[in-house]
Amino acid sequence: MNCLPIVILSLLLVLVPGTGRAEVHRFTNKDGKQIDATLLGISEDWRMVKIKRGDGVEFEIEAVSLSLDDQQYIKDWIETGVERVDFRIEISLEKRSLGKDTLATNPYRLESEKTGYHVTVTNLSRETLPEAVVSYAVISREGVELRRQSDGDWGYRSVSSSAASDPVAATGTEKITGLAFNREFSFDTGPAAIESMSYDGDPLYEDVFLGGIVRVTSPGGTLLAEKRAGTAEVENVRWDEIEPASMDGGDDTSDPDPDPVTMPSTGPLRFELRKGDEVAVTIPFDDRAIAVDASVSPASDSDGTIVAIGGTSRGAGLYVKDKQLHAVVCRSRQRVLASAPLPLGDFEAGFRLAAGQMRLLVDGAVVASAGAELDGEALDGIEIGQDTGRGPVGDYDDPFPFAGAIDKVTVAID
Repeated sequence: MNCLPIVILSLLLVLVPGTGRAEVHRFTNKDGKQIDATLLGISEDWRMVKIKRGDGVEFEIEAVSLSLDDQQYIKDWIETGVERVDFRIEISLEKRSLGKDTLATNPYRLESEKTGYHVTVTNLSRETLPEAVVSYAVISREGVELRRQSDGDWGYRSVSSSAASDPVAATGTEKITGLAFNREFSFDTGPAAIESMSYDGDPLYEDVFLGGIVRVTSPGGTLLAEKRAGTAEVENVRWDEIEPASMDGGDDTSDPDPDPVTMPSTGPLRFELRKGDEVAVTIPFDDRAIAVDASVSPASDSDGTIVAIGGTSRGAGLYVKDKQLHAVVCRSRQRVLASAPLPLGDFEAGFRLAAGQMRLLVDGAVVASAGAELDGEALDGIEIGQDTGRGPVGDYDDPFPFAGAIDKVTVAID
């Protein structure tokens, strides 16, 4: 057998670990010369490989001097080496606030705080970790979405409890190369934007910061280590079900949100809606008349919400319960009802509130009335066919969906 020329280097190399394998491989250089040896490691810059001949002599040679098959063998050796070594990896997470922006202060205070983690990965193994991928998720639960509108002002959209059932996360990856024993690899995660909307110092809608997950995996996908920090809820989050969150700060001037929540309007409001529609808008009630008309086709089980405006603290609406059609005004959790027997077949339901008087209409005729007033603002917007806001408008448990058909709904607030 011809001897393969060996380059002996005196410089100190950081080598990828062997895995306890004593596999002998026949290496061939580009001139066709061969040597039988065991691969021991590769330098941090991937240029030099260390091999051990059968007589125990160790050498270092340039990887590019070997055949393409040998170079592939070295690559496979590295990948399978990471899979087989029982690495001891320690991960630490330090929560950090990366700054808070106040986007609006009158009359609502809209704030966005960027929160993330400083991550440190430490190799406690005697073996050098040749290559690994660090993946992270900074997890939160959405309660409000702040968005810049086309006019440049900021608005908000509340996120209902059903829409916020799944956590969202700021996600990303980092690459580790040649992490020696007791060495650290540190980085800062991308931030999660924790947004909030408050009124007169009281929080009304806000995101909830849950915590973070960091995973270290081999290039082949084998999990080497994982660390979770934060609330107990993070422990139940499945990695493969994490939904990435937008980290663009909500600026949407080029394509405005079709249903943004804006600051309270001082002009008249008018909406043409159907069952299933939801309009996220803040409604000021002071000195305003409310008129609602809806074409209703009850089902056999006809209980449910027809129209819900606002919520428990301030709101109004139409609903069916116990074969009765109800108009309701809710103020500080106190409800005033105007009720009448549910009509047979299709009918036009109407609601009027003006000058301290609430009226319930069926097919244009007043069938019930009661004294009622509304002041302040409704923050939960308008929903047709269900009520999923911060608290139900009527005397029912949310979401109280309507089983029948609802069409041609008009809501006017003047």
